Amino acid sequence: MKIEKGLVLPVNGLEITVDRILGNGPGVVFFGGYSSVRFGEKASALWEWAMENGRSFIRFDYSGHGGSIEEFTKGTLGQWRDEALAVVEELTREPQILVGSSMGGWISLLVAGRLPEKTRAVVTVACAADFTVNVVEKKLGKEGLEVLSSEGILDLGGGTIMTKRFIDESREHLLLGAPIEINCPAHLIHGLSDERIPWETSLKAAELIASGSVAVELVKSGDHRLSTGADISRLIARIEEFSV
Repeated sequence: MKIEKGLVLPVNGLEITVDRILGNGPGVVFFGGYSSVRFGEKASALWEWAMENGRSFIRFDYSGHGGSIEEFTKGTLGQWRDEALAVVEELTREPQILVGSSMGGWISLLVAGRLPEKTRAVVTVACAADFTVNVVEKKLGKEGLEVLSSEGILDLGGGTIMTKRFIDESREHLLLGAPIEINCPAHLIHGLSDERIPWETSLKAAELIASGSVAVELVKSGDHRLSTGADISRLIARIEEFSV
């Protein structure tokens, strides 16, 4: 087993930071959520699991994540998707289990659709596919959208910043209006008490995924983060099921 931390991977003129464990397969690649960093609870828990079990694992920061607000606000879903694609294409060999949390769930579906030969299975946690238009725009309402349109940026509170550029560009990557051409197994976990992304999002995604092996797991008391000990154990169990 080999551990590599702080790898720098250039993508589209930007640089992202990657940590990876070179161990046994199938490998796991973790895609974080909007404004999350690679040292978050789920990413860290999976890193420890991989270390203990000698498994190959990759976590990384999208460009702008962990840096300044100015850097973060330059990001788009398309750029972050390209970074995720580069990680899988350039840093892995065998088909991977793609694990996506929140926005990372959206990105994991996009990557699986583009790289079927490198995708063994997809596991999402609180999948936030199309959240920019189905959740953010609805919550902002007319007044909030007017402020966003005129200012180009809006503080949603709780340290969450949203830009008009990000929302507008994300429309090029919407998934929930047509069949999702993914044919590998997929397991979507969502909390019924998710305060940010409706659990129906995962149901809709599951309905549209072309694969005949798709499951949705609803956690009755689960919130958006799904980061309790029981939540992490559940996630690891699903990953291990796809490892056989």
